[in-house]
Amino acid sequence: NLHLITYDIPTMKYRDHGAIFYENGDRPLYVNAITIGHDGTVYFLARITEGGKTRTDLVSVKPRA
Repeated sequence: NLHLITYDIPTMKYRDHGAIFYENGDRPLYVNAITIGHDGTVYFLARITEGGKTRTDLVSVKPRA
């Protein structure tokens, strides 16, 4: 499973936020190009399969507090 793991450089704190799944239970594939927004939302590019077709799309995850 793909886990969202963050590391805060100033505080040197590592945190595993847990596995990432799409709402339908599928796992993200070929994840890359990750960034974090000002509000803490994590954005990344991943492959998504819907209706038998696979595409690359932008995905966002709001980490739990």
